[in-house]
Amino acid sequence: MTLLLLAAAQAASLESMPVSTRGEALSMRQAAETAGHDARLVRRYVAGQGWEYTVRIEGFADAATAESAATELAEASGMTLVILGELQPIAVEPPAVAGPVVEPGHPASGVILEHAVRAVGGRDGGAAVLADASGVRFVYVRTVMQDGVELRAEHQLLREASDLRLTVHGEDPVRASTTVVTDDGSWMRVDGERLAQDEARAREVLGGFEPEQLLALPLGFGHLVDTDPVWAQLETVSVEGEGGDRLYVLEAGADSARGLRVEVAEEDWRIVEVVVRSDSGEAQHAFADWRELDTGLVVPFDVTLSRDGAVVSRLEVQELALVDAHPAGSFALPETP
Repeated sequence: MTLLLLAAAQAASLESMPVSTRGEALSMRQAAETAGHDARLVRRYVAGQGWEYTVRIEGFADAATAESAATELAEASGMTLVILGELQPIAVEPPAVAGPVVEPGHPASGVILEHAVRAVGGRDGGAAVLADASGVRFVYVRTVMQDGVELRAEHQLLREASDLRLTVHGEDPVRASTTVVTDDGSWMRVDGERLAQDEARAREVLGGFEPEQLLALPLGFGHLVDTDPVWAQLETVSVEGEGGDRLYVLEAGADSARGLRVEVAEEDWRIVEVVVRSDSGEAQHAFADWRELDTGLVVPFDVTLSRDGAVVSRLEVQELALVDAHPAGSFALPETP
């Protein structure tokens, strides 16, 4: 496992304090751009807390220049920023530590995970690409098991800045609906009836239908590997299959009720399965049909979640597209038939 140490460097950058909503982060990015800075959104997954957003401003010649810009932004917008880059991380390999014995010639867990991180979008991953996109169109079919009944529904989610629109269609008992959330309010149309909604609550609900939530693990894989201590404990324990179907199996906590198991395909270094064991049981995430949609945006189009061996849900992605802008009227108030 690679350690990150700090070494002196000249370049500097600024980063805002993390916030919990994309809308807040967009407002901060707008303030930075108004002040003449090239700013970008960064979205990170924090284990046990969920997603957080920050604004990154790069390209300062030194810390003094960055500090001056931070002071001006603080006075103009109230933003709190920290200076990065005076000390930059460099990779240092620690002494080898004995781990589970595997067949000679098979790479160690750190090497496998490094390949896997690169294969699914890099350190920031697809979450950073989506956070920085002007607009997103996410079309998918989701099947869930509820009280022994299989519910299958088609979803289309549109996002542009802080505006959201979700359309759902499905067979009975799924109810067709359209929900729109903007800074001016939130509305839903169900069975021909138009209902006003609490904006904050609607954003919270629609957040569960966004790609960052439904594809949280693959989109945030690099960040998890870097920050979650459980992933640092993974060791290569076996190699399964032959030829192009060979899988590397990594495991942590194999002899305890809590643990982690990861399978990575040798052919393309992408994740095939992640199994998380906890006091509440075993959750199995299976990934297939990986596609590279953009630089840094690599997504599995088929995701199955099982708990203790029983399938709970399946996600079949039909489209995940980055767009400059959606057609006019996409976020208008839903009309009644």
